[in-house]
Amino acid sequence: MIPPFKAKRVDPTGAGDSFLGGLVVGLVEGLDVPDAALLGNLFGSLTVEHIGQPKFDLMMLQRVKDEVHRMKKQCNGHSSDHDDFHARITPARFQDSLLQAKLLLNGHSCDRR
Repeated sequence: MIPPFKAKRVDPTGAGDSFLGGLVVGLVEGLDVPDAALLGNLFGSLTVEHIGQPKFDLMMLQRVKDEVHRMKKQCNGHSSDHDDFHARITPARFQDSLLQAKLLLNGHSCDRR
């Protein structure tokens, strides 16, 4: 099971499209299916919290992109033996890092109509 992200339900319009967009980006970036689905869940949860199309903060998107690339690098076996133990990304840590990016957006940076 792929864990959900908690979301304040405002308008479900477009949540499925946002999920699929996140899923496809994750797959194209080389993530495993569960990690790509988690990325889809993130964007679906962000979408239901807004009326109409949400405007995503560029800083939040960059943080998500960085986490996706870190996970991709690790999944493809490109992690260095010198990587710090704490830098290794588990699925739970990947979810937590995506949640932190979501909180960044919800904290102050989204246009709420």
